[in-house]
Amino acid sequence: MAERARRPGTRATSPGRLTERHARIAVAGASGAGKTTLAARLARAHGLERVELDSLYYGPGWTRRDDLAQVAEAALSGPRWVTEWQYDEVIPLLTERADLVIWLDYPCHVTATSVVLRSWLRRIHHEVLWAGNREGGMLSVLWNPHHALRYAVTSGGRRLRDSLAPVLTPGRAGPQIWRFRTPAQLSDWVRDALEPAGAEAPR
Repeated sequence: MAERARRPGTRATSPGRLTERHARIAVAGASGAGKTTLAARLARAHGLERVELDSLYYGPGWTRRDDLAQVAEAALSGPRWVTEWQYDEVIPLLTERADLVIWLDYPCHVTATSVVLRSWLRRIHHEVLWAGNREGGMLSVLWNPHHALRYAVTSGGRRLRDSLAPVLTPGRAGPQIWRFRTPAQLSDWVRDALEPAGAEAPR
């Protein structure tokens, strides 16, 4: 397949309407921002393959794959997909292949609150996650460096901005980047850009 021409890189811009040019999409944001939910929504509405990087990364007992970059390269070799913008070893691949990055740039208190609620619901419903794993209780945040709440605090802010630097730097080749500052802004965009005409907006 011939190499696609790359568009000039730009800073984050106002969100627009998805077109056929947006065939490969990565959703960026801190843990708890709603990347997985939005990616699933985009997959359904835009007819994209859903590639969930967490399911590729985690094995039984929360073990982590050493060959994630190679596995992700195969999973993201198709012409149309949506995934999350995460994992240092995958970000160079996303920078090269994505047509659009949707950045959920929410305040820390928003994402942390979401993670606490999500973790609580997973516990009471005994939700099984990737490779049969279950999330630990809230108290395990005290000793588990990989707890979702700790990750929510550390995965946003400067760390997320650093990971987005390749697509935020003006003059560099790369995907478009659309930035959302609040969940309400995203909900309005989903209603206007993804919902079929006449459908009731999500509440």
